[in-house]
Amino acid sequence: MINGLSDYLRNTFRINNTRKLTSWLETRINTTYIDIKSNRIQTGSNLNGLYLGYLRTAADFDNEDYIGTYFTGPDDVVGQANSHRSYRARQIGQAPAIYNNPGWTINEIKNPNEVNRFIISPEANISLNEKLKLTARYGLDFYTDRRENYYPVNSAGDWNNGGFYKNDYSEKIQNMNIFLNGNNSFGENINLNWSVGYVFEDNESYRFSSSTNNFLNHDISKQLVGNATNENILATEFKSRDKKNSGYYSLSFTFFDNLLLDLTGRLERTVTIPDLTFYPSATLGNVVKESDPSASQLSFLKLRASYGEVGISPILYVNKNNFITSTAGSEGWGDYIDGANYGGTVRRSAIQGNPDLTIERVTEFEFGFDSRFFQNKLTLGATYYNRTTKDGILRVETPPSSGFAERYINAAEISNKGVEFDFNLNALNTDELSLNIFGNFTAYKNIVEKLPDVSRVILNGFTSTGSVVKEGEPFAAIFGGAYERNTNGSIALNKSGFPLIDDEQQVIGDPNPDFRAGLGASLNYKNLNFSFLFETSQGNDAWGGTQGVLYYFGIHPDTDNISKSDKNLPIYSTNVSGAQDYDNGVIPAGTSFRGNIADFGGGPVALEESWYRTNGGGFGDLDEQFIQDASWIKLREVSLNYNITSEILNVIKAKSGQIGISGRNLLLITDFVGVDPEVNLTGASKGRGLDYFSN
Repeated sequence: MINGLSDYLRNTFRINNTRKLTSWLETRINTTYIDIKSNRIQTGSNLNGLYLGYLRTAADFDNEDYIGTYFTGPDDVVGQANSHRSYRARQIGQAPAIYNNPGWTINEIKNPNEVNRFIISPEANISLNEKLKLTARYGLDFYTDRRENYYPVNSAGDWNNGGFYKNDYSEKIQNMNIFLNGNNSFGENINLNWSVGYVFEDNESYRFSSSTNNFLNHDISKQLVGNATNENILATEFKSRDKKNSGYYSLSFTFFDNLLLDLTGRLERTVTIPDLTFYPSATLGNVVKESDPSASQLSFLKLRASYGEVGISPILYVNKNNFITSTAGSEGWGDYIDGANYGGTVRRSAIQGNPDLTIERVTEFEFGFDSRFFQNKLTLGATYYNRTTKDGILRVETPPSSGFAERYINAAEISNKGVEFDFNLNALNTDELSLNIFGNFTAYKNIVEKLPDVSRVILNGFTSTGSVVKEGEPFAAIFGGAYERNTNGSIALNKSGFPLIDDEQQVIGDPNPDFRAGLGASLNYKNLNFSFLFETSQGNDAWGGTQGVLYYFGIHPDTDNISKSDKNLPIYSTNVSGAQDYDNGVIPAGTSFRGNIADFGGGPVALEESWYRTNGGGFGDLDEQFIQDASWIKLREVSLNYNITSEILNVIKAKSGQIGISGRNLLLITDFVGVDPEVNLTGASKGRGLDYFSN
């Protein structure tokens, strides 16, 4: 929550009901309704975003007076009401504000969002006999999501004359699962639990988007949609429907009470891959020692190993060339024409259809153990896994001569190996007081093993820095401008002692952690429960894009230092010929200057405005300098709950009840210079480790 128009209100209503109708028929229904109303704040790489304009404002500029009446001169008695006052703004009537004043962003720009979601999942269980049961389940998840963005007149950038955007989303997800479950014994030492079933999945998605720019009537109370000339009113619509049919079986054998074997298989057919595809899996477990509460040390030990396959079908509508609604206009040298106002226009999509796309298949094997010690007070588990993704589906560029811009192909093979540990310790247990301590640890290493005929695929990014797939590198590696290196690994320098930049961009960071871990505890005293959880991620990198741009603008505190040296200091310049062979004089010894002194390996140099405004800043060609260790420790959650006493429950005819309070992300410990290192510019995407003015 941010002071201003930011708010979030959620109501959840839930009913779960189970009925035993007859001796052989049981029904169950779970129903949930969720209503969410909220207002969001503009974020990220956005001229109207909160942090972008806020952090680019000079430190001595007072942002509080962000709105008022603008007068052109002493004879202007009318003035322009509701004017936007920001640090980087030119005269009204000539050009809009370059960046929003943060007060304008949080108090004048509205981003209401309303979500209504309904979930229902009925189930029927029929006992055919003592060892055979038929189960039928249905699931419906339906929601509508309305998002609006209102930019009042005088907003920054393209919205100087106002803008209104409305997106209506809806999605209906249905699934039906019918299966038989049975239990059979073969002699005294072999038991079998089995299931065989059918699943149908149906996903309908819809989006309607409209935009209105350059308001005819600036009054904020007037109708927004349609409040512009025809060429400034646009609308788009999208529908999709995805279906999947699957048949499956599951066989769980128990041999001599200690050897466990699970075999499963799934036969699947999707809309994008009409051929039937089979996915098997198998798990073998051996109970070395059965549970023995009286054992002084090892109470229980189970060894296990498993293998499985899953598949990811291509997304809809990328197998074939498609035609889409379009607009017409020249490349910036003529008028823009909205086809909807002139009988409609259609063009071929820039994404080339690929009829040869196939399943992205993931195979994995793992082995581990589960154990309990000291009369079941301590539980330990460990797993090693090895996962391989083949025919990974990626969106790649195509040669312009093809007539298309991009297409989807089965391009990548990716390996992922790791270990996982977890434990639970019942440290204290009395009639009134108990203490449980729990934790987990995971470490993994993933590598793009193969990416034939593709140098790299950009997943997400901004300016010259991105998160990419590149052969021989970790998945989602950070890619950008790098130092040129000597054969011994040191930074190559020009004759003034400043770093040279490699002619080609390179992998400069890895957003994947060396390990992640969690540690928590739960303390119970009578009817009170107190719990907390710490989490950490160590060894992951992030690109500090915010820091780099603040260097460029001279806003970052690092650029405010006053430095002086007893030696002449070379300064950086691009004013001479010869791309990176700079020589633009020196700052004389004993002279004070605003900036810093650095040594890249060739002696001290002056980092002043000429450095930060070029390759020393966030808009230069050198991105590696802004890659940072983004390790973090967080107090993820703390909660305090009270179990309502039986006396009160009896009065209200209830079996149980609880009231409590909880908080999340209450503490952050990190050396990362920027926003929370878990926050990512491109959100919940494949690209990671990107920090750029994000809330």
